[in-house]
Amino acid sequence: MPIFGKNEGAAAPAAAAKPGQRVEFSFSTQLAHGSATKKISNFSNVKEMYQAISTAFSVPFGDIVFCTLNTPKIDMNRLLGGQIVFDDFIFAHLRGETKVAEVEKTSSTLGLSITDNGAGSAFIKRIYPDSILAKIPQVSVGDLIEEINGVSMLNKRHSDVANTLKEVPVGSKFVLKLAAVKRQGGDEKHATPAAAAAAAAAAPAVKPPAEEKPAAPSTQNFSDANNSAAIATKVEDLLESFMGIRDGDLASEMISLADGLENKEQFIDLVQENLGAFEFPDEFSLDVWDVIHGGEAALFT
Repeated sequence: MPIFGKNEGAAAPAAAAKPGQRVEFSFSTQLAHGSATKKISNFSNVKEMYQAISTAFSVPFGDIVFCTLNTPKIDMNRLLGGQIVFDDFIFAHLRGETKVAEVEKTSSTLGLSITDNGAGSAFIKRIYPDSILAKIPQVSVGDLIEEINGVSMLNKRHSDVANTLKEVPVGSKFVLKLAAVKRQGGDEKHATPAAAAAAAAAAPAVKPPAEEKPAAPSTQNFSDANNSAAIATKVEDLLESFMGIRDGDLASEMISLADGLENKEQFIDLVQENLGAFEFPDEFSLDVWDVIHGGEAALFT
């Protein structure tokens, strides 16, 4: 089920659920380009949530590209991930106009970051200044990646899309078929923060689940907030040098694989087992291992 918590400053639940009582959480939801507010409930993962939105608004499941929390804007810092709290307001961004862009891959680095919604849609999360894609006016943050050179990217994970882009030879051109997400328009207005708070107040008054005790520390713990951001950035730099794309999700996965391991041979084996589709050479995995462990990888000496 969704991970429920409580935002600082949110109103405390009025009463706790009785022991053994099943509590049905519901969330106020709108279409980001404009709609009435509806409640969705009875979901325990992203696909079920998207299906609930599809049913509530009578829109095709595959048209939901991503969701943001508490803002209808295309704000990649507010993407709905694995955690929502009981007073969050969900905005669903739908597939809009299709567009085509021809891109010349003049270097191995394209200058974008992609992710997927966990339900079959990979989209552009960030475009970096002065990069190849930053100079293509048809390409925007939030665009759904439908095809690359005529090959469908729908129902694929972002890792598959990244690999396809990596395989495009430097010096050649390729064609991106994209779909922009619908923008706000029409007469209906989005909920204000006050309206969202009022809607949240109407949700079932329950006590959030008790906070789990932290697990015992592993041999190596890389979750220290003082170091994790710097490590993740360096791993992303390595991925960009190898793939031409910055991939924060993949960087996090590689860091997670290294957590608790005692030697680099174990890490190489896990990378091959879990990320074999990327065909990372052992030398690359060693560079990542060195970065995670504070060593001097070639890019950072």
